[in-house]
Amino acid sequence: MISGPARMDEIGKISIAGPATNLVLSTAFLGAAPFVPNAYFWIFAVGAFFNAYIALFNLIPFGILDGFKIFHWSKAVWALAFAVSVVLTIISGYFSGFFAY
Repeated sequence: MISGPARMDEIGKISIAGPATNLVLSTAFLGAAPFVPNAYFWIFAVGAFFNAYIALFNLIPFGILDGFKIFHWSKAVWALAFAVSVVLTIISGYFSGFFAY
């Protein structure tokens, strides 16, 4: 929650922090998954999928979601973050088994 008046660039930078954190966590889980024992691979793949999916959902440019604020601040930043979250969701969904069929 932002208290007091804020400029559009401040609101956009604050709003991108959440999805960016999810994208970093998704990338970290996906990058670490091949290096863990096979019994734990699925846990890392699901962690990557969950974080990518949460970022994707949060970047929808509608209502009170962060995507709405980011879209109005910078369409380029929103498009980049949205594209990365779509790619990570598809890749991690494949490895976790959600998109296997």
